[in-house]
Order: sequence, then C-alpha cells, then structure tokens
Amino acid sequence: MSSIADKVDLKEAIKLHQEGNIQQAKEKYIDFLQEQEHPQAYCNLAIIYKNEKNYSKALELFNKALELEKSQVIYTNLANLYIDIQNYDKALNIFDKLSKVAPKNPVYYTKIAQILEIKQNYNQALAYYKKAISVSSNYLPAYIAIGMILKTQKNYDGAKKLFEMALTIDDKNTKVLYELHSALLHLQRYEDAEMVLQKLVTLDKDNPEVYKSFGNIYTILQNYYDALASYLKVAELKPTDAINYVKIALTYKSLHHLPEAIAYYKQAVELDNSLLELDDELRKHI
Repeated sequence: MSSIADKVDLKEAIKLHQEGNIQQAKEKYIDFLQEQEHPQAYCNLAIIYKNEKNYSKALELFNKALELEKSQVIYTNLANLYIDIQNYDKALNIFDKLSKVAPKNPVYYTKIAQILEIKQNYNQALAYYKKAISVSSNYLPAYIAIGMILKTQKNYDGAKKLFEMALTIDDKNTKVLYELHSALLHLQRYEDAEMVLQKLVTLDKDNPEVYKSFGNIYTILQNYYDALASYLKVAELKPTDAINYVKIALTYKSLHHLPEAIAYYKQAVELDNSLLELDDELRKHI
C-alpha cells in the first residue's frame, strides 16, 4: 500500500469517527495500523476502546501512540483514561506536567481541580480553578465549578456571585441560570429567583422543570393562582409526573376547591400509590 493510499485511509477513518460511525471507523483504524504505525491512528483507536470501557486495550494503544509522538493531545486522553479507571494519582501527575508545558492553558488547571474535587480536597481544587481563571479570565467552566463548590459548602451568596460572573461570559447558559436560581432560593430571594426563571423560560420553554420552579416560588409567596397555572403547564408537558399532580391537588386545596383537589390527588395516586399518605384530608376521599 502506498503512503498516499495510507493517508487517504486514515482521513477516511477520521471522517467516519467524526460523523459518529464508530464501528466503521474502528475497522478502518485497525486496517490502517496493520500496514503502518501512526500516532493519531493509535490515539483515536484508543479513544474508541476507552469509550467501550476496554481500558487495557486503550492503555496499550495510548502508550504506542506516545512512543511515536509525545503530544499534549495523547497525554490528555491518557490522563482521562486514568480518571475513568479511578487512578487519580497518575492522571494528576500527567495534568500537572501538561500545565507546566502549557502554563497558559486553563483546561489543565481545571482538570487538576476536578481530580482534587474527587479526592475531596476542595480548598486546593478552588485554588486551581482560580488559577484557570487567572490565565483565561473568560474560561466559563472554572466559574461554574467554583460556584458549585461554594454552593455545596452552603456559601450561597458566594455561589450567587460566581454564577452571576459566569453569566457575564454567557448570559444564555441554562445550566448557570438554573444554578443561580437555586442559590437565590437558598438565600430566600424569591423575586430575584423569579426573574431568573423569566429568562430561563425564554431559553428552555419546553422544560417542565422551569414551570415547576415557578409553581414552587408562587406557592412560597402564597400566590396560588399563578402556582396552579404553572403546575398545570407541567402536567401538559409531563403528564406522567405524579408528584406534580399532588402539587396541583394541594394548590386547589389551598384555594378551597376541594372537588378539583380530590380529582388531581386521585390522578397522582393512580400513577404512584405510595403518594396516598401525603395528605390525610384528601386521602379520605380516595
């Protein structure tokens, strides 16, 4: 086989891989590597084996790739494999070396931080996330990660500030908006939480969780008619949500509409009989 034909075969394998035709790409990589060695072919084939959870074969191929080319891409994928098999010290060692080779790359500091989080070393993890931000002030994953750690530590005000900073980078990021909403709820800043939901509903209008969150806020504020409208929208989008029917029933009960409350409570119990005990008054009518 000529070198030109080899290159064509490798390009074809890469194209198939990128298009998601994994099995065909795998066969092409194997055929190609029977004719000649190539670091990218070894690395890409290793990624396929890694995703198939054939970790020993993936490790063998990553090491073959590194014998030919000691690239950051190959080392990164090898480190990710070590994370998958929970060999965190080896992964940490690789990312630490990569961060010294490419000190302006925030990804490596973030990867170190993620491993430190897994090892429950939160203070060090925070330091590395902050380092990622120091080399790339618009690196969104680090802001989100710091906010999540602060939220876990019940520092909701600190988390709120980080999520708000993240939104200055990407104001349409639904994950950040949901987390900001959650932090605001913990801070009992319900009007601000509602404003976040107003933005979320424009971005994620078919997500029943948005309307459920509206309903929960309106219930806290004892705005039962708006709560009811929100929970009914959830029922429209997710008719199998038994807990939501309980929420509708309890909202009707708060509005002193007992027949409707009973009807929706029955609907909830039909979907999940374990919900029968949630309300003693309504249970008497089932």
